Amino acid sequence: MVFLPQVDFASSASSLTKPVPVFNFSPIASARVMKVGDFADLKKTANREIQAQIWDFAKLRAGWDDGSAKQIGKREIDLALDILKDFDACGIEVHFAAPGVNGEISIELRNASRLLEILVYPHETSFLRFQNKNFISKGMFKLVEIASHIDWLHSSEAQENGITE
Repeated sequence: MVFLPQVDFASSASSLTKPVPVFNFSPIASARVMKVGDFADLKKTANREIQAQIWDFAKLRAGWDDGSAKQIGKREIDLALDILKDFDACGIEVHFAAPGVNGEISIELRNASRLLEILVYPHETSFLRFQNKNFISKGMFKLVEIASHIDWLHSSEAQENGITE
């Protein structure tokens, strides 16, 4: 079982006083509009770098790939930043973020054997799961289900280290 700090997503303050088992954890992203300064307090240095990359995606215009790539929209950038903020609040480092030619943003989280890819499209947000480079599953990504994704990603680490519930 993975334990995460209890985090209040409705405010900028976090309560790190008691750990909460992952299966009881259901973060709710703030519906407010994000601004660059909102992420100055990201815990993970790598996540601050990913944040800067995502903000840079807003500068890409249609055809940025010297072809037919679509411009990345404000909705996709805001949602990608919400996802980043939620993973960071859980102490999870995002490995990679990249723009896509269909106007989407790809966010990757990984460990030694598992990869979770979140695709923020203009019309939906989905996820892909891979284990040992083999496709495992896909589905619609919802911020309120972030705990199940974290649990899946880290369950292989626990098994590899001989940790059981």
